[in-house]
Amino acid sequence: MKYNVDLLKIIQLGMTLSDSQGNLPSFGTEFHYAWQFNFRDFTIEHDPYNNESIELLERQGIDLKKNREKGIDSSNFAWMVLSSGLVFSNSSITWITFHGAYDFGFLIKILTRPYT
Repeated sequence: MKYNVDLLKIIQLGMTLSDSQGNLPSFGTEFHYAWQFNFRDFTIEHDPYNNESIELLERQGIDLKKNREKGIDSSNFAWMVLSSGLVFSNSSITWITFHGAYDFGFLIKILTRPYT
């Protein structure tokens, strides 16, 4: 897995937050929130990728060209996550995933790489 994460670029990351009882954030509305972040780092013409993964993303409605034009730069995302207090500052945070090993791998990659 590390080899693949090191080789590949992040395309998308989903996350949500909850309290200790599993309640999702509502921000005072009737809705509950989860986020899907689409990144601009990946270029299908130049970067290595797994065909099955790309086909799955496209079937799910991911527009890779639009991501390239309007997606989030992973360096900016990493800076915002690091400065938000979600990592490294609160020992009471528990991270849970369902089939999310690659999500964590890519998140760790973008959070720990050197920035200039």
